[in-house]
Amino acid sequence: MVRLTEADDARLTLVVASGDLQPAEVVLALSTAVEAHAQRPVMWDMTAARLSSLSSDDVRRVAQQALGSLATLCACGQAALVCSEDADFGVARMLATYVSLEGCPLQIGVFRGTDEAKRWLLGGG
Repeated sequence: MVRLTEADDARLTLVVASGDLQPAEVVLALSTAVEAHAQRPVMWDMTAARLSSLSSDDVRRVAQQALGSLATLCACGQAALVCSEDADFGVARMLATYVSLEGCPLQIGVFRGTDEAKRWLLGGG
């Protein structure tokens, strides 16, 4: 499950994910986040989610299908993915790489903690 929620900092959009994520769910959540707050950096808190069930083909498809939304997000320049488990962290890094290879200038940082991600998004780290 993926939901938009209020961030403790109004300069961010916070997306919280939990459970086993499916590719279509990730693409839909991304487009929803962009429509709601296109001009703000986005932090995806996936510490309660599981990405490791996604195959490399799933991750590539998510990157390709989400390019329209990601191009809109490029106005703010950054998105942070926060994963606590090693396997999920690796999948998130793979997604960031695929997005970069597709030519999207959005910077995607992958982090293990929300504090570090927030500092990076807001320019303090």
